[in-house]
Amino acid sequence: LRKRGVPVEYAKWAHHKLKGRKTLLTFDGTDPVLFELPCGTDQGCPSSGIWFQFYNADLLDIPQIHNEEYGVAFVDDTAYVAVADTM
Repeated sequence: LRKRGVPVEYAKWAHHKLKGRKTLLTFDGTDPVLFELPCGTDQGCPSSGIWFQFYNADLLDIPQIHNEEYGVAFVDDTAYVAVADTM
């Protein structure tokens, strides 16, 4: 977040919001097991798309437009396109 110019106060808030996550998993009727996650958002969290875009922003720095390389990201998908006259 800081690399992308987000103010320190917002970066600290995001860190606090995304840390200390836990989830319960159960398979085939077994007792649920509590797992600690390194980070994450609530299911359906409206800001999760924003976090994803910041987390993956470096991916869009890879293509070089002057070489006719392009990258696009939408929601949780990222794609690259390269244009050339021949293979």
